[in-house]
Amino acid sequence: MRRGWNLLVERNRERFVEQTLQIILPELSRVFFLTEEGTQSNSRLGVLLEVDGIRTPLGWYGEGVGRLLGFGIAIGSTAGGFLAIDEIDTGLHYSKLGEMWRMVIKAAQELDVQVFATTHSLDCLNGLQDAIAADPDLAEHVAVHRIERAIKKAVSLSGEEFARAMLRESEIR
Repeated sequence: MRRGWNLLVERNRERFVEQTLQIILPELSRVFFLTEEGTQSNSRLGVLLEVDGIRTPLGWYGEGVGRLLGFGIAIGSTAGGFLAIDEIDTGLHYSKLGEMWRMVIKAAQELDVQVFATTHSLDCLNGLQDAIAADPDLAEHVAVHRIERAIKKAVSLSGEEFARAMLRESEIR
């Protein structure tokens, strides 16, 4: 993660990490990666987060904050490429999934990143539906594919088809 963070700082893209973390920590203002000499045992990965003017170790927060830190670094450092995220919703509260999807889609658009994300979670798909309902323009940047062993070919849905299927409560997972 430190290498990815350094790349973001060199390219002036650390805002992607801050915006991503603000999904859970809206008062976050800065992220600090400590040098190895400055790393303390209680600061997971040597990362400090400044929230409401107080700097605290990443380890004080839940798994979702750590996952979002990884997302922000990965998306920000993958411009012009592709990013695979397995079980994208792991560690995130269902109430934040719509915001997470909006961030992923908008960052991917801005940086020309193709994102492949997996999930088994209906809450995660509902979050994607919420993101599209709040900003219908996002639908043109989304495709959903259902893959099963029992069928030989993936079932592919455009963002608009996905949104309609979710409104009909079709099984998509």
